[in-house]
Amino acid sequence: MFEFSFFTFVVLVWLTVKREYRRSNGITLISVFSIGNMIYFGLTPALWFWARDSAVRFDNYVSDAGLTVDETGLARLLIAAALFQFIGLCVSLNASRKKDPAVTEFADKRFIGIAIRMGLVLIAVGLVGVVLMGVKYNGHPWGLYEIAYVERAPLARDNPLGAFLLLMLMFGATQLIVVFVLSGRIFYAVTLLFALTIHGLGMKSKFPIFWVLIVFLGAAIGRRKNLVRIGVPFIVSVLVLGAASVLRGAQNLADLPDYLSTSGDAVLIALASPWENDIPGPVSIAYYVINSNVDFTIQPILEIPLLLVPRFVVDRGQVLSDTWQEKMMGYDYEPGLGLGWSPICDGFLLGGYVGVALGALAFVGIARGIDKLAAKPGPSREFFVMVMYSSTPFFVYGVRESLGGLIKQLLVMTLLVWLPTYYFAQRKRRMKVGIVSALPSPPARLDREDIP
Repeated sequence: MFEFSFFTFVVLVWLTVKREYRRSNGITLISVFSIGNMIYFGLTPALWFWARDSAVRFDNYVSDAGLTVDETGLARLLIAAALFQFIGLCVSLNASRKKDPAVTEFADKRFIGIAIRMGLVLIAVGLVGVVLMGVKYNGHPWGLYEIAYVERAPLARDNPLGAFLLLMLMFGATQLIVVFVLSGRIFYAVTLLFALTIHGLGMKSKFPIFWVLIVFLGAAIGRRKNLVRIGVPFIVSVLVLGAASVLRGAQNLADLPDYLSTSGDAVLIALASPWENDIPGPVSIAYYVINSNVDFTIQPILEIPLLLVPRFVVDRGQVLSDTWQEKMMGYDYEPGLGLGWSPICDGFLLGGYVGVALGALAFVGIARGIDKLAAKPGPSREFFVMVMYSSTPFFVYGVRESLGGLIKQLLVMTLLVWLPTYYFAQRKRRMKVGIVSALPSPPARLDREDIP
């Protein structure tokens, strides 16, 4: 039963990615989500079945919650993941094949300038958040980079405005990396990638590193030039991400060299088993939800409007994902340090496998809508291509996030990043058209017979 479920899931992922590449001649958000689905819901079950010693963390998470991992339970989980993927394949098959060539490089200098300036503004806002959180922690503007790992989540929870400003730093870097890569400014893109990598290490969080790595990789593949040269800094950041679970044990960045000298073996062990690095969390809680006696509820739908309100406006308290993670982890649970969540969990709690299909339809529908905008020819196409590449982390990471969380992050990015960029780019284009139309017309050309 497990083998059939697993290989069905793998075939669905492969067919979706293949269809999307042939249809678009490039990257799409549906193909990106399919890869994320395979990483988070296919890799760990496969390791448990064929190399159980490599899935110890997954086994421990589930056993500590009072359940036992077995083939039947994994088959139920894989059926849900395969159903989610099947909806993605159906949406892909229903899409028309794109006739226009993919955009591999930006050429509109006015748009590039506006997008860069908007990204720099957001990074400046994010740096204010860095200072604010540092001062809140220990009175130093750089105090965020001296925080201990176990104190990071409580600090963010107690200072939601500062945490929101830090999100702006990441969103600004996202837009800048896409524009830098697709406009040929590779040096600036690499510099920003390394800066966010150091930022993530300093604040003891893998999330910013993971986020910008996905953006950088997606834009680099989309550009299709100098992939080997671009691949070197990417691999460096990947290695840092793989070792981050060990490196965050250093109290601050200044202590990192000394910490490495005493923890080198632990770093090598972490790099040798990347599948144990955060990947088992979401599949563990999905296994727990699907194999527990659940009462169906419409709470996943009711929570979506609540999740759209920032915590610094209204403290919404515990949501469904917090409740289930606390139920699973018991006394070890701490808000902000859970195992992750998934639209599969939301859907299953909504209505079993039927709910999973409905959740997948909403999730994939959002991805398909953005893909259609990026493929539509017109003067704003480069803008929508930027939006599509900037959205890639949402859909890789979205399979371990609630549907409401996905909608919230896309809405924040739209209101604070994309709409201002679009508005100023359109305004500059209209001004250019107005100036050209106001210029005096050249004198009419006289035909030879009109000359006396």
